[in-house]
Amino acid sequence: MMEEMKPTVFENPRGSPSCNSLPNIYFSVIPFDPQGVHSITVLYTRSKSFFVEEPMTADGATYYGPGESINNPVTYFFRAVDGLGNVTDSHIYEFSTGCA
Repeated sequence: MMEEMKPTVFENPRGSPSCNSLPNIYFSVIPFDPQGVHSITVLYTRSKSFFVEEPMTADGATYYGPGESINNPVTYFFRAVDGLGNVTDSHIYEFSTGCA
């Protein structure tokens, strides 16, 4: 019997704004994968028409990534590639920048 391949689980997904002179946004997530995480990217709306994909950097178990968006609200999701090359996407999330 083959062992079932379990996908990456995304915990504590977060997107938040930084209301400085530029419309910066920040993302974080904690991925768990039985096959080991190879890479995590965040895909987010820079405008209403398309998603931008940015690599995230690990700091312990949490992955972080910055972005820049002119879209409000910002829609985003996370993509994981594990050690076996399996790709898993998270749910889609949204937040409002609240910036003037």
